[in-house]
Amino acid sequence: MTRLVLFLLILSLTRFIGAQPLELYVSPGGDDISSGAAAKPFATLARARDEIRRRKPHGAVVHLRGGMYTLREPLIFAPEDSGTPDAPIIYEAMKGENPIFSGGVVIAGWKTNDKGIWQTQIPNVQKGEWIFAQLFVNGQRRFRPRLPKQNYFHIAGEVPPTPASAQRGHDRFRFNPDELRRFAFLTGSCRDSESPRLTTPTTSRRSPARPARPTTTESCTRGGDTCWRMSPMR
Repeated sequence: MTRLVLFLLILSLTRFIGAQPLELYVSPGGDDISSGAAAKPFATLARARDEIRRRKPHGAVVHLRGGMYTLREPLIFAPEDSGTPDAPIIYEAMKGENPIFSGGVVIAGWKTNDKGIWQTQIPNVQKGEWIFAQLFVNGQRRFRPRLPKQNYFHIAGEVPPTPASAQRGHDRFRFNPDELRRFAFLTGSCRDSESPRLTTPTTSRRSPARPARPTTTESCTRGGDTCWRMSPMR
């Protein structure tokens, strides 16, 4: 009888221990070739996710150390990455710490010119391989210069769409010469930093623009795809 009770106790303890969730740790200073233990954390959430998929534990808890985690590609979780009601998979910040996940790219090489203006060169942007519309400095958004400083310029009139966009909507518009002729993008230099924001009563989008024809300075064509009709604003 005593042996039977002892055997059942050992069996219960074995099941209890085997049912404990897997604990993994992730830190910005970690390494994805590590074990994921508290003393040897992974560096990325993707590595922790893949380790759980490989080991298929009875539940898991991923502890996240504070700091900045840079994402170079989307982090994808499938339904099985949630676990089950009895054995959930949990990702949580460690107590008192603040992990931050960002898809941003650090821009370096800043210098001031003779006017005290900060500037840098970004080759991928110059080549047209990368376009971005937001810039943060020390966690604070920096807004682009704008003209006019208040209110808006308005579309002066419609122009028939180009053949490429005829079936999808208007991709050209007529502007007021006294408003936009001063802009560099109307000379054929189309840079994202000079792209106008086109606003309709229901939408707002920043789009590169270029002259409709080299001989005109009163109409321009939107760069990229278009999916709605642009009408004059009143």
